[in-house]
Amino acid sequence: YFNSIKIEKYGAIAAKGVTLNKEILKTIPVLLPSYKTQQEIGFFLKIIDDKISLINKEIELNKEFKHSLLSKMFC
Repeated sequence: YFNSIKIEKYGAIAAKGVTLNKEILKTIPVLLPSYKTQQEIGFFLKIIDDKISLINKEIELNKEFKHSLLSKMFC
């Protein structure tokens, strides 16, 4: 986010460049999506997380199946 704003406008000039402190950071406006948009993003990411969980479970079941087949082949 800080790459998209002009920090120099807010910070104090110091020997090593622009300095930001807690008080200065409080004055920098932070643009956030609406609450409804945040909820939609969260819902979408939850769907993705659920899909990842299902895929991981499927991978584990396939590993168990493979192990079972290998043990039956080399008894």
